[in-house]
Amino acid sequence: MSLTVVFGKTVIASPSKAYTNLFLELHDGKIYKMTNFSRKPDITADVIMPGFIDPHVHCRDWSQSDKETMKTAGQAAVHGGVTRVHDMPNTGPPILTQDDATKRIEDAKKSGIAAEYGLYVGLTASPGQVRQAAEAVSKYPEVMGLKMYAGESTGSLAIEDPDDQMLVYKALVSAGYKGVLMVHCEKESMFRKGAWSVNNPETWCDMRPPQAETASVEDQMRMVTKSGFKGRLHICHASVPETVKMVAGAPSTLGAGCGVTPHHLLFSRDSMKSKSKGLYLKVNPPLRSEEDRRGMMRALFTKKIDWLETDHAPHTAGQKLNSPFASGVPGLDNYANAVTSLNTDYGIPFPDLAGLTSLNAASAFHLGDMTLKAGNRANLTLIDMKPETFQRKSVRSKCGWSPYEGREFPGRCKATIVGGNVAYMER
Repeated sequence: MSLTVVFGKTVIASPSKAYTNLFLELHDGKIYKMTNFSRKPDITADVIMPGFIDPHVHCRDWSQSDKETMKTAGQAAVHGGVTRVHDMPNTGPPILTQDDATKRIEDAKKSGIAAEYGLYVGLTASPGQVRQAAEAVSKYPEVMGLKMYAGESTGSLAIEDPDDQMLVYKALVSAGYKGVLMVHCEKESMFRKGAWSVNNPETWCDMRPPQAETASVEDQMRMVTKSGFKGRLHICHASVPETVKMVAGAPSTLGAGCGVTPHHLLFSRDSMKSKSKGLYLKVNPPLRSEEDRRGMMRALFTKKIDWLETDHAPHTAGQKLNSPFASGVPGLDNYANAVTSLNTDYGIPFPDLAGLTSLNAASAFHLGDMTLKAGNRANLTLIDMKPETFQRKSVRSKCGWSPYEGREFPGRCKATIVGGNVAYMER
């Protein structure tokens, strides 16, 4: 019997189970045994965790393959310890129909993507399209849910009018949809379109103020209640504590949750005051004040946020620094780096991080038991707690840059194992 043996000085099996000095024997894609004694390990790490899941990734490809492809996104993912990605539908062309989903799934398989792959189907204000999108979730195991853009971002899928958004909810109820609905919340009527100046990139934060996000979140919750929507409402990339407070305070019958990105936790609008750095950090929703950043970190620490999501949104350096001054940053390469920072610099225990990086998403998307125990699928993230100053040459994303260049992290990904196979190992 062919075994891969890994050894962890600390093994975080679940939020309630952590072990020291444990061997994991992997065979046939699964964890065969967890034991205190085994043969010499193939890989040794300081920390072993359930494989990271990133439910919010833009793999680009198709007409945007100059920025990223599914293959290069997968390489960036496993470099950052991510064993599974969920791809957003604002591709070129967008993923709106079952035929679109079929093509995307086939292309992902052909690409040889190193991480497990799931995707979302986008929504429009057409009830017929919404119904077909909802059917795709039932038809294809790779389709993880639906995505609505309740405001303009990258691509053409924005549903700006609240009346049109309400049509979407009613159509989902009519279709009997009870799955995950991912929503980008920014209310365009509250944008201050004259506030943005390319010479002062931090003014992007003024153009799309926090109130635009919180007002849109309030809209979605009202529509969920009024329409009788029975699915799971997920507020993507919450950027201010007020959003988290609204979600946490919502009745459990609403099924609401939210995620946060590493860049909203580790950067603030103050990080954008240098022009070139500021343009690289231009994102939707924008970075917020230092007070808001600290508030989001407190919300993460007190378990009011469901999961980390990178919103990995690569653009070429030219597209960031020149017109159209694109919004979005790559984040997959640095996922494990960010996790070690959350642990060491901000005191979030690794057992809590296991929920935030893997197990909460696995539960929401019905992916099965992803805890580390004998018989479970062998998706593992192995971490070394050795400081790393991240450099551009380390980037695996096709876009070729990272907002974290020059930043020192307490640790990094040592190896990533997907389905029992070593998808990445540090050299």
